[in-house]
Amino acid sequence: MNASSRARLIKGLLAGALALVLLAAAVILLLPRPKQKGRAERFSCLWADGAKSEETFSSALTCLAGVSQEGVLLEREENTGTVPASEALRTVVSVLEGGTLAELLSLDGSALTPLESYAVQTFYGDRAYYDGEPFAWDGTRVRRTEKDSFSEAVLLGGSLEGGFLLESGVKTLYLRAEGEVEADGLLYTALSHVVAEAPYFFRGGALWEERYGIERYVSALPPGCTFEEAAASE
Repeated sequence: MNASSRARLIKGLLAGALALVLLAAAVILLLPRPKQKGRAERFSCLWADGAKSEETFSSALTCLAGVSQEGVLLEREENTGTVPASEALRTVVSVLEGGTLAELLSLDGSALTPLESYAVQTFYGDRAYYDGEPFAWDGTRVRRTEKDSFSEAVLLGGSLEGGFLLESGVKTLYLRAEGEVEADGLLYTALSHVVAEAPYFFRGGALWEERYGIERYVSALPPGCTFEEAAASE
């Protein structure tokens, strides 16, 4: 084969390859585009005044107000609404609110809808679960964390090490029955609210406990700190 023939052959092969590329590109363009996960979904919202609306991920974010076992809570023009919870959300919120450390560590939030996932991260992502060391929700699970700043903390069991409350800037403390508080361990902190389970209770603005029929003073609270007694977690 002479040089001229080889040139014509190469040119023909290149033209054929280019045609195949163009054909493949045309097929791709004709295929339906995948929806952007989460953003294209629509959510039915039930409002307190009896109205119903269809919300998108974006529209719900503009009025996101909370999350509970009932669903994602919205507020718009002094009206409140709820996007009903999936079974996954009911489980996640239940465990994040009252679960043991074992239950927290086995929790799996991968089945949450995008809106539910965002709401849980927004309202629980800044909470530490403390039992010897801090754990936190990472968007899908509760894991050990290196994070050193939190707005809330749940003392699941044992005592808080060192100056954890003050150094982490915790404002709200949930004190479980198995948690232990050192003498005046809450006083020199940034706490603004404390929620305590029995056997803890409040008297005269201070934290007390009753065990085996004996009442014991535990700690004064920081100035201006509010408090409430809660039923023990089931």
